[in-house]
Amino acid sequence: MDRRKLRDGVYKMGAIDWDRRLFDSLIPLPDGTSYNCYLIEGSEKVALLDTVDPAMLHVLKRQLDDVPQIDYVIAHHAEQDHSGASDSCWRNTRMRGPWSARNAKTCLLTTCIFQPIGSSSQ
Repeated sequence: MDRRKLRDGVYKMGAIDWDRRLFDSLIPLPDGTSYNCYLIEGSEKVALLDTVDPAMLHVLKRQLDDVPQIDYVIAHHAEQDHSGASDSCWRNTRMRGPWSARNAKTCLLTTCIFQPIGSSSQ
């Protein structure tokens, strides 16, 4: 999957995993699955919304090759398809995040720095 411009400053990225056969070890995926994330370039900051499953990190890194800096990595929740590569993205010196929803804090706390930004339950 290539990075695709949706509009000025908004890009759809991610990866297609043709080999994944189960979602949550329960739901069959006969045709594989996709991991979707988005790059948002604002006037002052850049945010990466979600990442990819760790097995597809190489695809996301290629899509980010020409992005000079990411200020925030936002994981919508802690399942691997949204946050699995957050640690690797955070360790990339170009990134100054990540920030995450409160419900992802426990799962990712061992490797990331967090500042909860709220949730629908507040």
